[in-house]
Amino acid sequence: MSKNLIHSLNDFVISEIGTNHNQKKSLVKKMIREIAKTDCQCVKYQIYEPDELVNKRVMASEYGLNKYYGDISAYKMFDKYLKTPKQWFPELIHYASKFNLKTAATIHGDSGIRWAIKNKPHYIKIASMDHNNFPFINKIVRKLKIPVLVSLGMAKIEDIEKLVNILSRYKYGYGIFHCISLYPPKKSELRLRNIAFLKKKFNIPVGFSDHSTDDKISMMAKEYGATFFEKHITLNRKMIGPDHAFALNLKNLNNYVKKIKSVKSKIKKINIKKFLNLSEREKLVRKKYLKGLIVSKNLKKNIKITRKHIKILRPLANGLEPKDMLKIIGKKVLKSFKEDENFNLDYII
Repeated sequence: MSKNLIHSLNDFVISEIGTNHNQKKSLVKKMIREIAKTDCQCVKYQIYEPDELVNKRVMASEYGLNKYYGDISAYKMFDKYLKTPKQWFPELIHYASKFNLKTAATIHGDSGIRWAIKNKPHYIKIASMDHNNFPFINKIVRKLKIPVLVSLGMAKIEDIEKLVNILSRYKYGYGIFHCISLYPPKKSELRLRNIAFLKKKFNIPVGFSDHSTDDKISMMAKEYGATFFEKHITLNRKMIGPDHAFALNLKNLNNYVKKIKSVKSKIKKINIKKFLNLSEREKLVRKKYLKGLIVSKNLKKNIKITRKHIKILRPLANGLEPKDMLKIIGKKVLKSFKEDENFNLDYII
């Protein structure tokens, strides 16, 4: 399998079930059957294992989701309501294959890598929250043999450069999604011109992960050079859950795919020399949605930090990013840290 595999994904549409299964496997199968009636080629899942996602101190209310799930921790929310149970696989992969649909899945850590090796989905997705989680991405490059697609919500150009440098060693195919980590974004926040910039700067396949509620946005993304697309889908936008409201109703999916195919790219005529930076709203969500270096167990003052003392979870807050891990391993802490605190360089020497 070569990098050309991702280059061949032209007008390739991935239907993102995400959390919209509402913890019912029967609902997933119904969605697969509906997707199969369209020209969509792939169905996708969020594995969402909570111990690879979020600090146990974070509450659902910090994501504005207590209105659905009550005053519980985000950890419990992901575990009870949002994750896609691993035991549903490989049944779902096999079920989709009966309808000639490929399967993609977002993974977030070591157990996700082990899951991917065992279940062998057609594509692995790295979420925006992990685009700068370079320890995790390096493990994927070493251990997986599955094409990888990475979303770039909240990304800065220096981190994209580092990401592409790591993925350039990956011989099983990779591509990147332009993505805005707002649900939904305003038109002024879309920065679609970055698709053309990234495509020309790195000469790699670029797609568009679409969180908008306007079908025309993906058409515009194709004009700027996007060749593959990811779209959240639902059976009913009024269902309970965080992703239904901005998702595309499945009855409109085939029309969405056909519209994308009807648009011609204008990438050859576009000359963009500057990467457009994050909007103010996306800068704010970085602190909640990106992962940071978290204390895995209580640390007493003057203890030297080892890899076992560190876990990589949301939120970044004002702490250290995953790429900063080597800055603190082997260093001493100047104060005691409690489990699930964010590491802080001010107290590390």
